[in-house]
Amino acid sequence: MRIPLQSLVLAGLLIGAVAAGRSQAAEDSLVPEEMRKEVLPEKAKPATLRNKLSIGSTGAYNHASSVVGAADGSTVAVGVVIDGLSEWTSGAYECANTLKIQHIQTRTPQLPVFLKSADFAEVISTSIYRLAGVPWLGPYARFRINSQLFSSYVLKANAYQVKKTQLNGTSTTTPLAPQTRYDLSDGLNPLVFAETVGLFANPIERKWMTSKVKIGAGAQHVRSSNAYAVASDDTKAGTLEVKEIQAATQIGAEAEVALAGDVTEGVAWKAKANVFMPAYSTKGSKTGVDAMTSDLSFAVGIKLAKWLSIDYSFSARRVPLVLDSWQIQNGIILTAGFKVDSQP
Repeated sequence: MRIPLQSLVLAGLLIGAVAAGRSQAAEDSLVPEEMRKEVLPEKAKPATLRNKLSIGSTGAYNHASSVVGAADGSTVAVGVVIDGLSEWTSGAYECANTLKIQHIQTRTPQLPVFLKSADFAEVISTSIYRLAGVPWLGPYARFRINSQLFSSYVLKANAYQVKKTQLNGTSTTTPLAPQTRYDLSDGLNPLVFAETVGLFANPIERKWMTSKVKIGAGAQHVRSSNAYAVASDDTKAGTLEVKEIQAATQIGAEAEVALAGDVTEGVAWKAKANVFMPAYSTKGSKTGVDAMTSDLSFAVGIKLAKWLSIDYSFSARRVPLVLDSWQIQNGIILTAGFKVDSQP
């Protein structure tokens, strides 16, 4: 019987393919998986960019009429809260840029005009590099800048006197009539910015709690141009003392501990403590703990809906170059808004 040439060629190809497959299978069984991973390393993950933006409006309203201990009239508070994040990751390198803006205007029966009760803006850019084999540890570099967005001023319902003290020690006293505005500083004045390099450690990364620790060295700068801050306010005596803010540069050590977690679905908390201890300062006579800049904060948020949340926040900030006393704010804010989260 005569076999066609095409059939012989096809049979040869099939036999060769089967033999090659058996040879490859034998090779795979002889080479351990660990050795193959070393010879053929996994492909590097592609760089990713994630952007998040949360814009919300806050508000509160209260009306009193013939209530013991309360003035008749309405108390209204309105404001805006903006939180933004842009995070870029490439292998072991990460760069995160955050934006935080909070501004609230309040109107009371004693002063029937809107006055700002909160005005804060901050931008932070942090770069980290995770060490091979110890991804929760590595070097970091950070740049931070914060200020007020709008001009600062004082406005009181009753007559009062303002004692103004300049950096050279000279003082002047100005009497003001009720509801007379006294300007303290322009928008974005003073301006505080800092640069830090050091080591970070994120030893705990769980849903119920994450911990981030940073220790480093850097510089802090205060830029001020004819800006003043309230040093004391004696309501009974009707006197107000304002002091000029000192512009200076400080070099020293910085430490920060940040904690955050989810209690349950829709309930989250976060806390942070940051201190900067200057070792050198171009201005100012304070040293040691008296010259230390501190920033403490705590917040709890409850998500009522996708677009609605209620938050309690507490912050205590002390920057001796700006004001030699604690700046404390706390309150409950009802925020309604929307969030945008984009990632590849």
